[in-house]
Amino acid sequence: MKMKIYCFVLVFIFSLTFGNIFPNENWESGFIDLGDGNDMFYIYFKARNSIKGDQTPLVLWLQGGPGCSSLIGLFWEHGPYLILRNGTYINNPYSWNNNMDIIYVDSPIGTGFSRLSDKKFQCSEENCVSRDLYTFLIKIYNLHPEFTKRPFYIFGESYGGHYVPSLSAYLIRANNHIFNFKGSGIGNGLTDAYHQFGIYPKFLYENGKISFFEYVTNEIYSVACVSDLKIKPFNVSMYCSNYRDYLQKKAHIINMYNIEINYTYDEQSKHVEKFINNPNTLKELGIFNRTWSECNHTIDASFKDDIFRSYKEDVEYILQKGLELIIYVGEFDYRDNWEANRNYLKFVEWDGKKEFNKQKYQPWIINEKESGLFISCKNLMFLRIHEAGHMSPMDKPKELFYMINNFTHAV
Repeated sequence: MKMKIYCFVLVFIFSLTFGNIFPNENWESGFIDLGDGNDMFYIYFKARNSIKGDQTPLVLWLQGGPGCSSLIGLFWEHGPYLILRNGTYINNPYSWNNNMDIIYVDSPIGTGFSRLSDKKFQCSEENCVSRDLYTFLIKIYNLHPEFTKRPFYIFGESYGGHYVPSLSAYLIRANNHIFNFKGSGIGNGLTDAYHQFGIYPKFLYENGKISFFEYVTNEIYSVACVSDLKIKPFNVSMYCSNYRDYLQKKAHIINMYNIEINYTYDEQSKHVEKFINNPNTLKELGIFNRTWSECNHTIDASFKDDIFRSYKEDVEYILQKGLELIIYVGEFDYRDNWEANRNYLKFVEWDGKKEFNKQKYQPWIINEKESGLFISCKNLMFLRIHEAGHMSPMDKPKELFYMINNFTHAV
């Protein structure tokens, strides 16, 4: 009987210590069975330094998209080994698993190596995503009962602005005591389109990318976008989608994820995809008869009516329940820029709202250097990171390493 339950919970796990693709790391990869032929792929890294023993933090990482693999975060941003723009594979001294355990999961199902058996199981909104992730967490906690003692945190990026607050609220409501849930972090997120999308002209003007005349004239598109969202908040807004891309072209921005660079990330993407789909990599990861792509565009399209939904209420719920929350944003990101994130936080209803909005920016000092600006009140912190783009840990690894260690009390 126990064997049958075990096989239902887990398709398989490959545990590797001192392997070839992650030398000197203690890690495992596998698939968690969600039923009906669906599963979720994950890679779990143990902390290099378990300084706090049983109190070593555990972090779940959710990539954006929607429909982009968490292996982007692993190999581009904060994993133990990184693939650079020129294809070099290097050890990362600022890996997030230095002092904490971290799980990278491909979600929603159909993303990365995760399997979607039939379109009828394909998610198109956050309750579905959170339900599947909750099942994933229950089953991986059953496999690792030691997780119940660990302070647990959820972090995500970009469309993680939807995933993170939704899953966090889901966990709080579930009130399952196996989770020692402490807090969440959202990096360069889209959370509340109504209060975020109208900021694009202002952001571009203040960064010298458009003239004052262009700023004023394009405010018309901004008003049209926000008005459209007010009328139909749960449907795709062509006004908003088109005007963001139009402004990017108008401002001659080559990379919407970092307005200060003159190249895209296409070359890096090719190197990552080639590395992951290498037969030796697939074998070590325990992958058979599956190939990896950075993002699944079918999954992305299925969320067209979810993109402009607001998850501000989930943010409010998290804060009111006393969970710690950090919103961190690279100041060079255009797509989900810092001004847009700061703007929606002004409208978040919680018992610290008035005090938070009165706060003035304070310098964020790392190694005696101002690395950003922050506002902090009670259990909410907003952090603007200097000289970083959409993928802040890639641009400022040391600073973001400090941030997550401080937030999770890992050291």
